[in-house]
Amino acid sequence: MRTALITGASAGIGKELAIQFAKNNINLILIARRENILQQIAADITSRYAVQVKYYQCDLTDISQIDKLVNQLAQDQVAINYLVNNAGMGTFGAFDTIPWESVSDVIQLNIIAPTYLTKRFLNELASKTEVKILNVASTSAFQPVPNLAVYAATKAYVLFFSEALSVELYKRNISLTTLCPPETETDFLSSSGLSNVSRISKSKLPTATQIAEYGFKKLMENKRLAIYGFKNKMMLFVQRFVPKTMVLKIAANLFK
Repeated sequence: MRTALITGASAGIGKELAIQFAKNNINLILIARRENILQQIAADITSRYAVQVKYYQCDLTDISQIDKLVNQLAQDQVAINYLVNNAGMGTFGAFDTIPWESVSDVIQLNIIAPTYLTKRFLNELASKTEVKILNVASTSAFQPVPNLAVYAATKAYVLFFSEALSVELYKRNISLTTLCPPETETDFLSSSGLSNVSRISKSKLPTATQIAEYGFKKLMENKRLAIYGFKNKMMLFVQRFVPKTMVLKIAANLFK
């Protein structure tokens, strides 16, 4: 059977992506910081679907822990067909008020971790018959976002890195999809502080299940870019023709 490795699998989109893979008879390797939650999710999935689920506790903001994880997977002879770089974090607020430790963690988790994991697993993935990578970015990746300056910048990196790499990997028969969800009804809203944004708190947001179903579908269709929601696709298309100063003003008004 095929196997998918999913980071940030203890909640939200990552957890729901795990369920999508399990529904399609794909074994799972779940990665997150909260081992007790991973244990519960693994037990729940194996009780409902005929798949094998392994889990590994790892703080992906620590490069030394990522190294240990990759080495442990090699020692356990874990082979994967799908790599899902989903783990991410952000902090809402003025840049000068956010502690450096938080800024550093966002950069490490959103940029270094997916880049490093992709680098470490590429040679292994190339030896499989069906190989796909899913990198989770954001609709915030398409423009600078005041009060989410670091988060949006890291997701822009994920977007551009992934799109460039998808062209390189196409020659090796490896598919790479970049999923760009909007604000989603997950714990990320409260942990990042985005739940305090009045526009978001008053909006009907897509659920993690909806995003995961969409992302999984587009991954299996080998789509290079997957932007959730027609409205979001249209907004991102239109902004190409709008002056950057206006885009910044609109973004500032949306996230204040």
